[in-house]
Amino acid sequence: MSSKSIYCLSNAAKTIDLHGQPDNSLCFSAVLYLWLVIMLITASGCSIVGHRERHIVSASDLKAFAAEHAPGESGIKSVRLYFDASTSMRGFALAATQNIEHAPEEYKSIIMALDSIPAMLQGNSGDGRNTSLAVARFGGTIEELSDAGMVSSALGRIAIPMIGGAALDKRSESRDYRATWGGSSEMRGNIDSFYSETITCLNRVFDEILKTRSRNSVSIIVTDAEQAAPSDSTACPSARNLGTIQENLYEWVRLGNFVAVVAFRLPTMPWRSQFEPSQYTSCDKHLLYAYLMMSSAEQAEAIYSHIATFWKGNTEAIAYLPFTPRPASEYEVVMKISSIDGKPGAIIPPRATRDLTNPERGTLPIYWVRLTGEEAEVKFVVTEAAFEDHSITKAPGFCPIDWSRASYEWQAPVRLEPLVSAGVAKSDAKSASLEADYSKAGRKSEMASGGGTPERSASPAAKPAMLISAKGILGLEFIQLPDSQLEQTQHAVIRTAHFHARNKLLPKEHMLRNLSSVRFNVRRRGTQSSGCEIYLIQLNMKSIDYLDKIAAKLPLVIKAGLPCLSLENVKTQMRFVYRPSPVVRFLLHIDY
Repeated sequence: MSSKSIYCLSNAAKTIDLHGQPDNSLCFSAVLYLWLVIMLITASGCSIVGHRERHIVSASDLKAFAAEHAPGESGIKSVRLYFDASTSMRGFALAATQNIEHAPEEYKSIIMALDSIPAMLQGNSGDGRNTSLAVARFGGTIEELSDAGMVSSALGRIAIPMIGGAALDKRSESRDYRATWGGSSEMRGNIDSFYSETITCLNRVFDEILKTRSRNSVSIIVTDAEQAAPSDSTACPSARNLGTIQENLYEWVRLGNFVAVVAFRLPTMPWRSQFEPSQYTSCDKHLLYAYLMMSSAEQAEAIYSHIATFWKGNTEAIAYLPFTPRPASEYEVVMKISSIDGKPGAIIPPRATRDLTNPERGTLPIYWVRLTGEEAEVKFVVTEAAFEDHSITKAPGFCPIDWSRASYEWQAPVRLEPLVSAGVAKSDAKSASLEADYSKAGRKSEMASGGGTPERSASPAAKPAMLISAKGILGLEFIQLPDSQLEQTQHAVIRTAHFHARNKLLPKEHMLRNLSSVRFNVRRRGTQSSGCEIYLIQLNMKSIDYLDKIAAKLPLVIKAGLPCLSLENVKTQMRFVYRPSPVVRFLLHIDY
């Protein structure tokens, strides 16, 4: 704007203030411009006037955030399998490949199930999209298996050199111990070569998964041990520090992801080696773990169900152990705004379209309200919720919790603000405006994604989360009020929101009714300025008892007490990683 225009605006504003109309006709266009600016700011729906650092959160960005942080399925484009190639794994392969009648098939069935996961995911997606499988074996390092087949490699059907291309030392070849292996010498050599690492380093595997995590990818770690390396190992930092593994798992969950462990009790072929006599497997049965690290419980359960269909062992020798409570697959939340002294404390803006509270699959619902005074009383009721597809209960070793008996608590609303790009200072408390035309942005989003679920970010490095927890003084405050089952207040506004994690809805008989409710008094913090704030509201499962309830019902966990069959490390991890996790969550956008 030119200096003359600025002068006209200033002069015209003074004249309007004193006399009600401008006395300079030359400045009429500038006055009109000022009026348009004021109208645009007022109609923006969510703006903080007078703040120098203004961050814009568009409707499309907010909807993308709602999709990024929603529990549930997302389109999986890649599966990455990390396979432990350490020496202690040899016994499984040796037992599975014995040239005898009725050789144990459990290990082979697991390998075949893992190898066929991409085909299963592609079939479930129904959109013809290819899902790739990348396999890497690990010990002290991580190495790609390139084009070598997973089944052929793990069962010794083809020759795979030691990690790093080293030659197999004669002294490291396995020797029978308390049993005789009847397979061919060639297969025995292939198994010894593939499982030839004396170090098991999970640190590097977890580090790589955290670094390359994506909503559209699945990582699976197959191992029989926590971590095994000399304390002075240079190949495995903090080799015997199990806490680093737990910290990695905790960080994975903190970032909004899901982790579960599938445990198997497998026959093993006792063996030993001349290379290092102190390291041999003398157990006839041993535990194998598959860490399922992905974005949602639906993905983990689908993969577990797939593995269970391939499982050739006893139904009591397999178990599914989730590390966090399972978020609800579907839920309905009713928002009730009560009138105060006969007047509505807040309204729903006319531009607040229904698609915000009834979004497409895999997107959190968003309530949009506007305070009409200094405060409002808002109540949220989770009227319906379903936690899993009950067909999964048919899978052996899967023990669903009776969620109706669980203990829940509402987390204090978390104020969100935009995350500024790298190198730009972040605002301390002032998030700014929200695009007013939600319906237009929704149409753009559907056109861009072909009408389906919005694509989620490929990696945090490529596109970080757009909103983070805000700091500093906020314009609003929430005061939780005692909630009563008796409706003693008159409701001025009622709006129902829905969330669906999957394409197919669960039958009504699987829904829990009136799960929980909460009542807040929302009030201004003594400020007269206009603005908007965005909150993430969550209902958490607070009890850790579910871990013991799972352990008490799974035969594998009950019977796992011998040194070769100890689940104590995994149970310790579960207790460490556990955090109050949201079973229901939604967004609340408030204009004031």
